[in-house]
Amino acid sequence: MTANAHRGEVDFVVEEKTYLLRLAAGDIAALQEELKIPTLLMLTKVQNRELGYVEIAAILQASLMRANPKQRFTRNDAYALMDKVGASTALNAAITVFILGISDPEEREEQARKLAERDAETEAAEDASTLQQENSAHPLADRP
Repeated sequence: MTANAHRGEVDFVVEEKTYLLRLAAGDIAALQEELKIPTLLMLTKVQNRELGYVEIAAILQASLMRANPKQRFTRNDAYALMDKVGASTALNAAITVFILGISDPEEREEQARKLAERDAETEAAEDASTLQQENSAHPLADRP
C-alpha cells in the first residue's frame, strides 16, 4: 500500500503491516468537538508536538476509519497500534495525517516531505538521548 500525499494519505507501518491514514475536514471538526479543543489550540498542540495519548489515539482512529471505510477501528484498536509502534512513532503519524488533512491539496506533497524529514531528525535525536541516558545510568559508564 502506498499513500498518496496529494490526497492527504499517510502510510502507518505497524510491525509488518501498513495501514493507510487520512483525515477529511469533517473528521477534523468531529475530533475538535469530541476532544473539546478549539481550532487554534489544536493547531498549536500539533505544531508543538504536545498531543496526549487520548488525542493521538483519537486522530489515529478517525484517520484509520476515513482511509479504510470497510473496516471498523475502535479507540482500543488505536491504543493497541500505539503500543506496538511506541509513543514517538504514533505521535509522528498523528501529526503528519493532521497537518496533511488541513493543508491545501497542492501543498500536501511538500508538507509530507518536510514532515518526514522532521520525523527522521526527531527520531535520531530521541535515539541519541536514550543512548546517552542508558550510558549515564550504567554503573561502569565513567570507568575507562
